[in-house]
Amino acid sequence: MFTSTDGLPEKPEKIASNLLHLYTSLPNIAHEGMMGNIVTDDEIISTWERSNLGSYAWVFGPQYETIPILQDIIAKADAVINGNVDRVADLRFGHDTYIGPLTVLMGINGADRDPEDPFEVKNCYQNFETCKACNIQLIFYRNPKSPSDILVKCLLNGIESTLPMATETFPYYKWSVVKSYYNEKMDKVGE
Repeated sequence: MFTSTDGLPEKPEKIASNLLHLYTSLPNIAHEGMMGNIVTDDEIISTWERSNLGSYAWVFGPQYETIPILQDIIAKADAVINGNVDRVADLRFGHDTYIGPLTVLMGINGADRDPEDPFEVKNCYQNFETCKACNIQLIFYRNPKSPSDILVKCLLNGIESTLPMATETFPYYKWSVVKSYYNEKMDKVGE
């Protein structure tokens, strides 16, 4: 692969990491296969699982730092629902360092689970879903025949996602149930 080792990092792990990132990025620029098969699928998977576990470790702890964000989301949604403001959209921009912990706090797609087996983390949290340029959307629905019956749907990166409370109408959840669940969860942290 190399005609010279000049300019390469001294640590073999760094070289391997850089090659893996380059290799897995090639399909994004229409150069898939350019480097042949220097890496196996199993190597890519195990490297991602290790990276994902590390990401989960750093987003799980600071989830409670995002409580003010969730409180703000709830307050602004209620202000619109109660007719106190006439906005049709409320946008908030942030970095992946807050989206990841907020996803855990909200339990989107089971991210609030804390599995005892580290090999199970991949089943409740995937770091590629909370990378830069990701988004969480809460979309509200009001039934004109029953205006107090508000439903909400959660999208993570535009994909319908689960929330950690029961619903008989997935992907729709009763806003009263969602709000109550999150308020109780946040209140327990403050105790």
